Amino acid sequence: MIDKLIKYLEHEQHLISELVRLAERQQRALVKYDIRELDEITSYQESIAKSLRGLEDQRISFLMAWLGLNRSQAANLRLSAIESKLKNEDFNKIKSLRTNLKNQISNLQNLNNTNKVLANRARHSVRDMMNLFTSANRHVFNVKV
Repeated sequence: MIDKLIKYLEHEQHLISELVRLAERQQRALVKYDIRELDEITSYQESIAKSLRGLEDQRISFLMAWLGLNRSQAANLRLSAIESKLKNEDFNKIKSLRTNLKNQISNLQNLNNTNKVLANRARHSVRDMMNLFTSANRHVFNVKV
């Protein structure tokens, strides 16, 4: 049964690593103001996030059936709690997956925070340019947009 949990976790790890890769691409696109690339990345991120939510639901259902937990308990179950009940190879595999997932999620959070700052700067920059062009005090740029 632990092998099935490991498969779920490995698949989740793969999807999260894909989200990290996309966040890195998104950062480059934000710096370049590449709207087409951002649109493509956002669409793909939504697709992966949907897959990740579905996989998480499957993992929670599996834990409910395997350990006899209710949904809330299964959703809040930590890998370290499962780890403590395992021995040798399974223990090492779950510990490794837990560490890798923790690192990937931390990396993804950092990238998302940086991308949020970049997106806000881009938004403010566009707003400032629009204000410059449409300001009534600027006779040179007093054009209706």
